[in-house]
Amino acid sequence: MGADLEELVKKIKKRSGAVIVMDYEVVNAYGARIYSRINVACPGCNLLLLCDQDQRDLIKEAVEHDVYACILPPYEEWEVLTMIRNIVAKEKLQDQKKLYKKKEL
Repeated sequence: MGADLEELVKKIKKRSGAVIVMDYEVVNAYGARIYSRINVACPGCNLLLLCDQDQRDLIKEAVEHDVYACILPPYEEWEVLTMIRNIVAKEKLQDQKKLYKKKEL
């Protein structure tokens, strides 16, 4: 499984604004270090964690590691898509602000 984590890190490295949807079983397999590995490889990434009611400890841990959201079953399509739309809208707004500041200079 360690090779899978390295593969993920390689794929997201140097990306900005990626949205990563991860199941709680991945966190169980790799531990909390997966959050820091993802944050180092892709500082602007947003992580959505699919978890279960029984995984309250993982939810608390995820929030402490700046996970964007934890989604509980049933995993409704509208819920996931709404979160992704909000992330994309926020990033577009940030990009527009950066562009506006550059124009002011």
